[in-house]
Amino acid sequence: MKQKKFLRNVVAAAICLAGMTILTGCPSDDPTAPDSDTTTPTATEAIELTSPITANTTLKDLGLPVDYIYRGGLLSVENNAVLTIDPGVTIQFTDNSGRGGITITSGATIKAIGTAAKRIQFIGAYEATGTWAGIEVRSNTDNQFAFCDFLNAGSFAGANSGSFYLFNAKAGFSHCKFTNGLGTGIYAGCDAIHYCEFSAFDNNVFQGYQNYPPMYLDCYQSLSMLEKLDMTSDFTNNAMKYIEINPDITKAVTLSQTTVPYYFSSSIEGLEYTLTINDGVTVYVAGNNDFISTGHTQNGKLMINGTTAKPVKITRLPSSSNYWGGISFEGLKGSVLNNCILEYGGNISGAYHGNMIYITYGSQLTLNNVQLNNAQAYGVYINACAGEYVLTHSNVTFSGNGEGNVDIWCEGDHLVSDLP
Repeated sequence: MKQKKFLRNVVAAAICLAGMTILTGCPSDDPTAPDSDTTTPTATEAIELTSPITANTTLKDLGLPVDYIYRGGLLSVENNAVLTIDPGVTIQFTDNSGRGGITITSGATIKAIGTAAKRIQFIGAYEATGTWAGIEVRSNTDNQFAFCDFLNAGSFAGANSGSFYLFNAKAGFSHCKFTNGLGTGIYAGCDAIHYCEFSAFDNNVFQGYQNYPPMYLDCYQSLSMLEKLDMTSDFTNNAMKYIEINPDITKAVTLSQTTVPYYFSSSIEGLEYTLTINDGVTVYVAGNNDFISTGHTQNGKLMINGTTAKPVKITRLPSSSNYWGGISFEGLKGSVLNNCILEYGGNISGAYHGNMIYITYGSQLTLNNVQLNNAQAYGVYINACAGEYVLTHSNVTFSGNGEGNVDIWCEGDHLVSDLP
């Protein structure tokens, strides 16, 4: 592992951008000189990069504490160029305002694929939180990062300001480390018609984020991005121990457990597709927001696959005293909740008037081993009569609900008479 230090005396070497270029200095005018694609770097001082990069370019490992320096704002990769960064390379960003970084424009590509023995490092001029802006990808090409360290990136505070910024983009991350930003670790955003995608996401580490969560997905199809997440990546060493999502679903999605809960900062507005939540998942829901808000025309369903040992939990932020809204099964057919805990929902100012589960015309719902605890009003509200919905239940328990366990609009409904 290279020691990070600022090189005070830097000699700028020319960058030759013609076809596939290797940044080891310009080739000699001597026609008998070795081809630049095959020469071993012999630089004794860091090469200074210039922007924009408009042709395919490879940054070679020069064997120095810092191999390349960029002194401007964002180093722009344009014109469908591919920027390849070899294992062992360290790039330092020294802009005095902290705005230094890399931007990959639409159509361009970055491939930074290191190894366990030769990690790629992106660093600032000194060791402090947010000393450089970070990396911005605005391209849905095959962008890849493996065994990379993003040290002290993210010089701007804000949930939508990340050490790594994706916009209408696709990128894969494996064995990467994100450390000490003023904003979030990875932020994903998009316009009204495009989306972001993780092509891979495994064995990554996020640590030292004190002001915002380590990841914030605020884009079209955001729930689909979560399908790449699992227990191999560590999000625990941050002040806010959750992954924040502005939830949007446009195809069937399955959520699996990660090292921290998910935080839904808004409601799922309509459920046209199947949302499956596997065992061990915890979802925090923002106060006054519903987990799922649906209408009569919805065609999706909610499938919760908890186990006795690892139930699924839907609750509020531990630091919050606000109640979240509810889960509406209005028109949802075939939803099944197995081994789950719903708690601190049923905000009385919400659409479902203090009830965590809302059942009405056309609903078909099965509850097995479900706990409904601490609703602000009722655990279950049924706004239909027998024959207008189907509710199957086994071992449903209630505790601490503000106004009662079950509120039935149609008096004498025998289908739920055995609920406590």
